[in-house]
Amino acid sequence: MRQCSLAGKLLIRHRHFGRRYLMAMRRVVAAFTLLITILLVVAPPGGTLSNVAQGTVVAPGAPGPVAGTPVAVPTQQPAPPVLSAAQQTLVQQLKTQAGGRLRISFHAVTGQVRFLGADPAQPIKGSQPLLPGAAPETVARAFLADYGSVFGLTDQGRELTVMRSESLSDGRSFVHFQQTVGNVPVMGGELIVQVGSGQGIISANGELLPHAKAAATPRIAAGDARSRALQAVAKADGLALTDLSASEPALWIYDPALLGAPGAQLAQLVWRVEVRAASRSDVDELVLVDALHGGVTLHFNQVETSLDRRIYDNVNDPSAGLPGKGPVRTEGQGATGIAEVDKAYDYAGDVYNYYQNNFGRDSLDGMGMPMIVTVRYCDPSSSCPYANAFWNGQQMAFGQGFVTDDVMGHEMTHGVTDHESHLFYYMQSGAINESLSDIFGEFIDQTNGRGNDDPSVKWLIGEDLPIGAIRSMSNPPLYGQPDRMTSSYWDCADWATDNGGVHNNSGVGNKAAYLMVEGGTFNGHTVTGLGLTKTAKIWYEAATNLLTSGADYSDLSDSLIQACTDLVGTSGITSADCTQVENVVAATEMNQQPLLCAEPEAPVCSAIQTVNNVWFDNLEDPANSQWTVGTLAGSNIWFYPQNPNPYSDWDPTYATSGVYNMWGDDAGITTDGYIAMKTGVTLPANAYLHFNHAYLFEQGYDGGVVEYSLDGSSTWQDAGNLFTDGGYTGTLGGVSPLAGRRAFTGYTYGYVSSRLNLSSLAGHSVRFRFRISTDSSIDGWGWFIDDVRIYTCETPAGLPGAFLPLVMRVVPTPTPTPTPRLGINGRLTYHGSAASGLKLSLVRYDGANTYLVAATVTGSDGRYNFAGVPSLPAGQEYYVEYDNTSSNPNPGPGYLYSWYGNRITTYTAGATAAGGDFDVADIPLVSPAYGAYVTLPAWFSWTSRGISGDNYRLFFYYPAGYSVAASNYLGGSTSFYLGGLPAGWPSGSGYFWWVDVFRGSNPDSTPYNYGTSYGTGWVTIYYSAGALQGASASGSSLAPAPRELERMGIGRAASAPH
Repeated sequence: MRQCSLAGKLLIRHRHFGRRYLMAMRRVVAAFTLLITILLVVAPPGGTLSNVAQGTVVAPGAPGPVAGTPVAVPTQQPAPPVLSAAQQTLVQQLKTQAGGRLRISFHAVTGQVRFLGADPAQPIKGSQPLLPGAAPETVARAFLADYGSVFGLTDQGRELTVMRSESLSDGRSFVHFQQTVGNVPVMGGELIVQVGSGQGIISANGELLPHAKAAATPRIAAGDARSRALQAVAKADGLALTDLSASEPALWIYDPALLGAPGAQLAQLVWRVEVRAASRSDVDELVLVDALHGGVTLHFNQVETSLDRRIYDNVNDPSAGLPGKGPVRTEGQGATGIAEVDKAYDYAGDVYNYYQNNFGRDSLDGMGMPMIVTVRYCDPSSSCPYANAFWNGQQMAFGQGFVTDDVMGHEMTHGVTDHESHLFYYMQSGAINESLSDIFGEFIDQTNGRGNDDPSVKWLIGEDLPIGAIRSMSNPPLYGQPDRMTSSYWDCADWATDNGGVHNNSGVGNKAAYLMVEGGTFNGHTVTGLGLTKTAKIWYEAATNLLTSGADYSDLSDSLIQACTDLVGTSGITSADCTQVENVVAATEMNQQPLLCAEPEAPVCSAIQTVNNVWFDNLEDPANSQWTVGTLAGSNIWFYPQNPNPYSDWDPTYATSGVYNMWGDDAGITTDGYIAMKTGVTLPANAYLHFNHAYLFEQGYDGGVVEYSLDGSSTWQDAGNLFTDGGYTGTLGGVSPLAGRRAFTGYTYGYVSSRLNLSSLAGHSVRFRFRISTDSSIDGWGWFIDDVRIYTCETPAGLPGAFLPLVMRVVPTPTPTPTPRLGINGRLTYHGSAASGLKLSLVRYDGANTYLVAATVTGSDGRYNFAGVPSLPAGQEYYVEYDNTSSNPNPGPGYLYSWYGNRITTYTAGATAAGGDFDVADIPLVSPAYGAYVTLPAWFSWTSRGISGDNYRLFFYYPAGYSVAASNYLGGSTSFYLGGLPAGWPSGSGYFWWVDVFRGSNPDSTPYNYGTSYGTGWVTIYYSAGALQGASASGSSLAPAPRELERMGIGRAASAPH
């Protein structure tokens, strides 16, 4: 059962929700941490996550570098998802069957297919012969027997059970499967197969846990799990245990990756328990208790805030409960004269009629379910009147004044969702859940002829509420909501009060629905509106037939396009309409992941420095451990290596390099323990401590600190004031031994890192320790730590791999035969960050010798400008070089670097006049992040300069081949869907990428009339089965651009012209 309140924004407007916020902040926070984005990464259990920006990787099991050895710093990157050769063969067979019209998408974490859709006119056929009239399930299973492995299935017969099967009047059927492992269901592990009337497969979509192992025997008994769930809710919501009831615990397998949730990619056996309160109708908690460890791994409130109408009126009596007093008006009964009651009756009828007339749906469950509404409801734990409305899985409840037509449509649509896709009310799934309710609530508002329908309030949610509108579908940022996935309004921190931003992040779906109806130009994409009727049909098809319970916006993007494809030829929908749906998806960036949820990484050294390890432990040699554990209260909670530990079958392997890590338990008893360095390290000047870690602690009660000793472990001091990056996150309360101290508490989004400046301890022999303190109740997964280093930062002699884009202006002098003068400015970056204090030389090359023209030094932001450049004759070539020693352009090997391609050719005044002067401003690159792994096809995006007439173009540079490829000219668009790279550019290689901006329609005719983005991206690209390697230039792939080598500056140590 899910329960949903109308408006997350109300959480800060009313005292009731302010109090709930404070209590919610004390919850055992949600499942341990994986961000499905390209900024933060995790490794599979026992896997290796360590890669390097440059230098050498220490192999798993190998000893770390000795003290004083310069090493490259590992960066946390995922093992790139790549289909096996057998899977790629199957995908190619599918494409062939679909006549090249197959759309296919891949899961960002598992790497398996998550969606494939064919044209209904050319469906996919399995290899097995089928009898005429075979049941849809039989057809679906025959298809999965052939192709199920691309979704991650090993044996569809054992791994899939049918949840339900539905057949439509047009001959199509949808078979909904639940994944099970050893008869234990997988949360979010669902697959929907759409079967056409001719036994062909039109689409298959969902997310599965690939190659899942059979579940272990629970160590935690069901009764114990039930008790732990009750304790967690009682502590979080400030309720008495006697006020709570819990469902019978059921075993499930939970992996946060399938829900797009913050959580480690650790598939675990859990007890699933639902907890409700007798005194509070707004408490309906879903609690997952680890069946092996006992920790609460996920905990959130499911309150989602026929014509058989039953209206109850509680007349603001908090003790009336639900459904409350009445019913005071039932189906067919005349008006009561009570305004709230009669409005609820009428609006409930409007909702029923909308779904019946447009989709043939009989009430919320499709089978005539009574529509129960309570008005003038008051919650006993809040102020009265109650300023909100909600659906609790069985009925609607409205506070006084909150009965409006769009709110009624919103809450009842939650009921439809509960009986169709069962979207989790959590993270992106919950945001889509909320968005669907907003969308259909507004569609009902615009068509029922009641309430305020003035054009000025069209597309506002709640315009008739006593508090006024709370959201805008046409302009979500007006109320602090995102309108696209990379919006700065995206909310990833509001777990405690809004289940991961379910109300706030619904803005993306709302904007998409608005654009689909009305059309318009947004985010560089122009949409021709389809009108309300077509749009409603497409969204209903996606919501009821294609979305699974754990769907995210990427799944919604595929589902909307497939829904339109399925409906071509009905309700006036055409293939041209489906093109507009694709434009909507692109405009709102639905098939991207938000970038803002990544926690900032602590830098190791600056961009132009290398790491000199004084002491380093990658933890890959536990036989020669450099650590010792100790207990200050309770029993031991630290383990290195992480196995064995006291929990049978519980494996806390979660490493950023190799296969070993430290693990400290967040036990549900009072404990205080540490793991400390065995010996001290004498610190040089300007030393740092850096470590990688991830944690799940009970928020505000349990946590960890870093301490140091200067006297051989006799006394210890808190290192909190030494953190420069990634410091403590909260203050511990309750009865924890560290109560009142700042600490790491709550949870992380993926593995993160922290850095401490040890300059104040220089000359001392120092030991560090990691310490955990817990109170007497509620377990968590604890603290994972890896790759601990004490080091200094060294400035290198040169900068191989630096990137130097040029921004130039050709300025003719006012003479009868003008000679151009050349002004140059730009920004020097090194691995994506500004490189400061470095000497640059502008030199001229005459084919045999190099001559110094001018010199400058880069500023703190990496910017530079050559001033006082003398007159330069036309037709000459110039280069910019980095010189670490002097202004001499030839100081010797190892010190001089040129940027290949930064050749500047001066032009005559006539050529200048053809294009005019041009000087570019910043063009920040948005996604993917620097150093990310990217599996094609994928989106690349940047920020517009906001200047009319700009024409953007995307470039890629393959360093190993010293070649450049470019997109078509993109006009003012700020994103590009990269389908593939030119032939010969291999999968698994690193590539630079950047954006040029041109003026005019033919940039190649005026080579100097352009500018380059300051800084560049660096990505490692892999080809999925859907990528187009070797494709010619098109809207989604690249073509070689050899001329651009004359303009672009890409990092390469030069051996050249001198």
